[in-house]
Amino acid sequence: MANRTRRCLYIFIASVILALSGCGYNQQSRFQTAFLPSTPHPAAASEVAEPPSLEPNPYLRDAPAILTQRPLVAPPEADYLMQKADQAFQRGKKFYQANEIERARAEFDSAIDWMLEASAKSPSDRQAFEARLEEMVDSIHRYDLPDWARVLTWTKPTSRRRRSKIFCR
Repeated sequence: MANRTRRCLYIFIASVILALSGCGYNQQSRFQTAFLPSTPHPAAASEVAEPPSLEPNPYLRDAPAILTQRPLVAPPEADYLMQKADQAFQRGKKFYQANEIERARAEFDSAIDWMLEASAKSPSDRQAFEARLEEMVDSIHRYDLPDWARVLTWTKPTSRRRRSKIFCR
């Protein structure tokens, strides 16, 4: 039993020594501070002088004109199609004012077709394109309203067959 008590005493003393050595002097190790940035030093207030002005490049005067001009870039195909649609719409308005309803309808249809084709080609300004398309459709609808008013003011047909002939022409 004496061995057993000695062994327990040694284990107890070793654990007390280890516990006391850990509770002693706490000093932060250099390893931990190596990863922290150094404290910034206060910056001295200094005035920045204005940079010197640069003269234009003297060699550009001797360059050929073709190198100094900006290249002409063709507008996107969608913008060209929008212009064609506007022209067709204007022609349709003229035909409508000249009371040529069938030709006006054909021009209005082609104007909408051009606009729909332009939407597939990704116009450069999508919002302006959509606003123009809405405006065009609303204008065409206003031109069509007098025709619909004529259809709607007819007297009520007597039979269902006659009614279908009127509204389905």
